[in-house]
Amino acid sequence: KQWYQRRVALRPGTYVKGHLSSFTGPILNDLGEEVIDTCKYWDYRLEKGETSLWWWKLKAVQFIFVVVFEHFVFTIVRLIDLLIPDVPEKLEALIHLEDSFAREMMKEVIEIDLEKLEDVRNRVKKKK
Repeated sequence: KQWYQRRVALRPGTYVKGHLSSFTGPILNDLGEEVIDTCKYWDYRLEKGETSLWWWKLKAVQFIFVVVFEHFVFTIVRLIDLLIPDVPEKLEALIHLEDSFAREMMKEVIEIDLEKLEDVRNRVKKKK
């Protein structure tokens, strides 16, 4: 008997009945005439059209799902961003090498300029 009751509860008609809301009022039929009839539609609303507690719970679960999924996607994107470098290692090594050469060149230029400055100072002292 319990098996039969469980089977009856799982029938599609019972499932649909619990998930359909109804509206009773003026509806246009196929001929374009206005008749009072009951219209059933997929929603979780009460008889007068107000939202039911089940509707609010469903919206809360949907919102939580969206937020959790969004954070999951952001986490995956951030992990990919951390794992894949922005600049390849070879290019980074070349940039470092170029910086070293530039520093060496600047040192040489500064040393030459200092020598020239010393020469000019010595000439000025000799003239006095």
